[in-house]
Amino acid sequence: MKQSAYVRRQNNLKKIGFRKYTDYLSSNKWLEIKKDFIKNKSCRICRSTINLQLHHLNYTKNCLEGINLRMLVVVCQDCHRAIWTLEKEKGCHPDLA
Repeated sequence: MKQSAYVRRQNNLKKIGFRKYTDYLSSNKWLEIKKDFIKNKSCRICRSTINLQLHHLNYTKNCLEGINLRMLVVVCQDCHRAIWTLEKEKGCHPDLA
């Protein structure tokens, strides 16, 4: 049986020392990754430069640690909400790679 992305994320978070995703998102490690990655960028979907966030396309250990940044996508807050809504309601994910 294939593990869900959230189970894999939780397992990888534990490997790098975090109990919960919210702990990771409030960590200095994540804030540094986010600050450097978002600099001088715009939303991949709507091209906004306001309220930018990072969306994980997957939750590998290397991605969570900031070693492999290819699976991070810059999106604005509104588009990020739309991605999560689509994923929760339809069980699919937009192609952002």
